[in-house]
This record gives sequence, structure tokens and C-alpha cells, in this order.
Amino acid sequence: MQILRFLTDTDATVIDVEYRLLCSGTLYPANVQGDWRKSDGARILLREPFNLIVASQPYDDYPQELALRFTTKVVSEQHESGGKVTSLRSFVPDDEIAADLAALLSLLGRRLVTVAGKVRQRFSDGQLPPELSDFPSPLAMRLKKIFWPPRLAEVVHHRDGVDFKDNQPAPTPFDWRIVAGILKAIPSHPAAEAIIRSARQYALALELIEDRFELAYQQLISAIETVAGPALSDWTPEPESMIESKQWLIAASRSKGLSIEDAQQLAIEACARERWASRKFLTFVLKHINAEVLNGDDDLFLVPEFARPKGTGIEKTLRQIYEMRSGASHGGKSYPASASIGPSPTIPSSVIHEVLEGKAPFPPIGWFERLVNSAIVGYIKSTMPV
Repeated sequence: MQILRFLTDTDATVIDVEYRLLCSGTLYPANVQGDWRKSDGARILLREPFNLIVASQPYDDYPQELALRFTTKVVSEQHESGGKVTSLRSFVPDDEIAADLAALLSLLGRRLVTVAGKVRQRFSDGQLPPELSDFPSPLAMRLKKIFWPPRLAEVVHHRDGVDFKDNQPAPTPFDWRIVAGILKAIPSHPAAEAIIRSARQYALALELIEDRFELAYQQLISAIETVAGPALSDWTPEPESMIESKQWLIAASRSKGLSIEDAQQLAIEACARERWASRKFLTFVLKHINAEVLNGDDDLFLVPEFARPKGTGIEKTLRQIYEMRSGASHGGKSYPASASIGPSPTIPSSVIHEVLEGKAPFPPIGWFERLVNSAIVGYIKSTMPV
């Protein structure tokens, strides 16, 4: 992965690049006192291992425009077949690095951050004429404007006055110490590649969550699975659970004359090749989520109290989510309407009818996204020196 090479490379002096990122929200330095919107110093969000600067005018314009500046170099990759080199490719991986940095910022900041395009590249190796060392980048036909549409505000008139509710994502404090510490520690982490792939899945889910919530739900589950596998590579259920999962095998073994002890041992040995994907999903989430975060009000998505799974019901809810994922992936089943709750202040009318009938709504994607972010970031923070 080029991002891991970039985060560990201290001798990258060939090309300086600048990208524009779009943030569906507002990031501001956590350590700034006073009104950060009026401070030019507050525009510097990160100095290392790359520069991240607020470019928006005004500061909290929507979407927030960020300048991402970093230095990289030409890398070479060779492909072999039969012990011989069949091809050699040299390139500058700045576009891949920028995309992965945006995905990591989406995960760590819990706001959709996307790459709009490259606005500058400057070569410092002296191989180009001076006029082209600061190479012009095409903009008009290359910029991608991917961000959440602004949410409508709510105005309620009543006899005591007027209530106004701004439904836009709340400004988010950006702690550069934590972010820089995580970015520097990722390359040496045993699950480094899994963390990057998980961040990609999570960022794609945020990109889809507004209007393709069913695909976003699948991506969020995949984001957990991607990192849970390596994180729990040595994990296996208790022997009792293995035996319980292979009752059919025990019954068949007993019918062939095996003793109960031998049949149970055979069942345990038969589990050796099991991946335990669903159980690792459940174990990873329950181990790393912050229950206090889930119980509090959200500053990003709009999930009413009645639609939030509660306390001891989370494990049952996670099983329900995983079973629904299987039905959607392998049977083409549609997610219930309540799964769409969160990105918009509106609620499908069918959900209201279900609640009035006493039915528990399927977990909203706004709630599930918060749980996924809490679990992945919780895992990262608990396994890195930050």
C-alpha cells in the first residue's frame, strides 16, 4: 500500500502536491480558544505527517474546503512470472495517497471527506524546465464535488413562539495530536493494511449513506469484518460453543457408534477450518464500542429516541443486523424502511405505523454508523500508542 510507504518515508523530495478535499461538516482545532472562525491560526489543522489547512472563505462554509499538502516521490513496481521480471512500472502515487488520507480523515473525524482534485504539483529534482517545475494541473474538467447535500432546517410555530432547529452536522473539534499519533503509528501496526482497507469501506459507506442506504449498510458491516479478522486472528469460541454449533455432526457420529466424548471431540476438530466471521463481527464490536457514546445524543445523524437499540439489547441487535446482511447479499432481500433513518430529518410513514403497532424498528443506519465508527476507532486507539 502506497499510503503505508508514504507514512514511513522520510526521504520524499521529488514532488510536492496539493489537493483540495471537501468535508461534509466543519473541522476546527480542538485546542483553539475563542472564536476559531475568526482566527487564521485556526486554519492549520495538521502539520505532520502532512499539512491540512482550512481553505474555505468563510471558515465554516459548506462544504468545508480543505487544502491537503504533502511530499512524495516516484516509486517503482516490478512484476515477475516464472522467476523473470515481466514488467516494470514507475509512477507517482499521490492520487492513491490522497484518497487514503481522505478515507482516514473520514474515519477519525466522523465526517465525509472526499478528494475534489489536485490543484498543484511541484517537482524539485531539476529534470524539468523552470517553467514546468511548478506543473499546472487541469481543474475545470477534473474536479469532483462529492459531499452531502445541505439538510433542511426545521421551523415550528406554536403559541409560545417559534422553534428553530438547524439539522446540519455540528462543527467537530479536530485533535491534531491524536490524529498525527495514529497516522504515525499505523505503518507499524500488525493490522495496518486491514485498517486502511476498513477506512476505505467506511468512507465509501458515508458517501452512499444519503441516498443508497442499503449499500451503505453493507459497506459498514464490511468495514467491521475487514479489521475484525486480523484483530481476532487467534480467536476461537469456547469448546462448548463449538460443540453447540455442530450438533448435526454429533448426532451423525453417534448414529455410527461413536461415544459422546469422541463425537464431541470430532465436532471440535471439525471447527478448525471455521472462519467464525459472524462471531468475530459480534465479538469485535462488543469489545471496542463506547457504550456511553451510543447512549448520548448524536451530533451527526438524526435518530429519534424510539429507534435507538438500548443497552443489553445491542448484542441481539447485532445478530439481527448480520442476519439481514446475509439475506440482502444472498437472497436479494430489501432492508426495512427504518434502516434509512438518520441522514434526513424525515421518517418514513411506514415506520410510524410499525411503532404504533408495537413493533421494534430495524436499527437505523444513522445509529449503526455511529456504532461502527466507535468500534473501529476504539480498536485503533486501544492498540496504538496515542
